[in-house]
Amino acid sequence: MLMKMPTRSGDYAIIVRYASVGIGVDTDKWRVAIVDEQQRLNRHRAILSTLHDTLLSHLTGLQGAIVVRNAVGRAPMYSALMEDFIARLSAMRSDACLVYPFETVDAFHTVMENLVATSAPCMPASYHLQQQQEEKK
Repeated sequence: MLMKMPTRSGDYAIIVRYASVGIGVDTDKWRVAIVDEQQRLNRHRAILSTLHDTLLSHLTGLQGAIVVRNAVGRAPMYSALMEDFIARLSAMRSDACLVYPFETVDAFHTVMENLVATSAPCMPASYHLQQQQEEKK
């Protein structure tokens, strides 16, 4: 998520990178510790809700873009201090990279509420490989 907001005498930017693939995973060895999908989904929703509430509680003049990668890989980032950052990120939209621009606090709220309600964490690639190997046995 990339955004900029007016504070004091200038604009400041923040980038938050959230990797849902790490939920319930020992990221040192990339082993899944929590396989239960509902438990992982609850944790994912709690993280997104906390991020949503924290940003809405502390910021004004919020504008930016939430970039969601729905396939393996990292979502692109672009400096929110650049005037055209929302346009640049929107130009990177693809089937695997969804971009949700917002110009107001209430638009941010709507996008985040939708993500909390409809998105789900993904499993790491190592988990899928392990599942395939077990199926072959």
